Amino acid sequence: MTEQEQSEAVIRFAAEVKHFLGSNVARFVFDRAAENVDNSVERLKTVDPDDSKLIRDIQYDIKLNSTVGLWLKEMLQAGMDEIGMSETVE
Repeated sequence: MTEQEQSEAVIRFAAEVKHFLGSNVARFVFDRAAENVDNSVERLKTVDPDDSKLIRDIQYDIKLNSTVGLWLKEMLQAGMDEIGMSETVE
């Protein structure tokens, strides 16, 4: 794949991500991830402090659910960078 083809592929994929982010499916995914983070934080408040495995598992759940949107936003930002847009995705 040439550099031009690579650039065009990144731009196309970012456009797909942008379209997805405006969908009901994306809203569901983000809402569910946020709900899972909230539930995991609540679990951390009551977990036995000596249960390091459970604490690690809960922390992993928080990290994973917090990362879902970040992956998509990074791809959208890559597309914007590729076409020379100076805006930052939030």
